[in-house]
Amino acid sequence: MKRLKELREDMDMTQAELASILMQSKSNISKYENGQIEPNIDTIIALARFFNVTTDYLLGVSDIKNPYSITMDDINEALDAVTRLNDKIVDMENKLSGKENERFTF
Repeated sequence: MKRLKELREDMDMTQAELASILMQSKSNISKYENGQIEPNIDTIIALARFFNVTTDYLLGVSDIKNPYSITMDDINEALDAVTRLNDKIVDMENKLSGKENERFTF
């Protein structure tokens, strides 16, 4: 599990710290990272939850850490898009109401 080591190091954690959190031995963490043994499914799920990644990412099946995570940039981008769309709707309503009033004026 090459990604386990990367994720652990990204959080500035030692193998001993991760082992303590997972209630595993430091030796097991080292063996997981070196590919000497594979963690069981419960440990894989625990690791994925702890590092906020998918099990697919952890196992190297996917390069997307968490397709469901949302950043503030994502939220701001969505809000900007909604605001632009709302502005267009208001402009269209104003144009339509102005044309309808002209068309049906006697």
